[in-house]
Amino acid sequence: MWRWTVVGIGLLVALGGCGEPETVEVVTAAAETSAMTDCGTEVLDQSARISDQGADCFLGAVTAGDPATLEVTYPTVEGDPITQVFRNLGSGEIQVETDSTKDRFGSGEVETQVCTGPSRSSFALTFDECH
Repeated sequence: MWRWTVVGIGLLVALGGCGEPETVEVVTAAAETSAMTDCGTEVLDQSARISDQGADCFLGAVTAGDPATLEVTYPTVEGDPITQVFRNLGSGEIQVETDSTKDRFGSGEVETQVCTGPSRSSFALTFDECH
């Protein structure tokens, strides 16, 4: 009896491996951003400006219509870090995510805007319009 049970279980395992393998496509946020050009992560000191390399990379991607990201962290007057992530969506719109959660005197929130018309000012990226 015991031998037939083992044979039966072995047969079920063998037959379970037959047929078409099931595949499941999983799309994650990491997979979506992996197709984007990474223009870098910059941590700026007081009164520092975004590097030419980071700004040129991001603005070049915007001009070409290519998806790209640039992350910039800069201090407030009090020294608290504000992080902005710029994402060129490739549609003429740039998503700007501003994380003020570590700013003791700010909103303490993460805010997201969609902007158009990016350019470089003397210190940062500016936009014609954001909403």
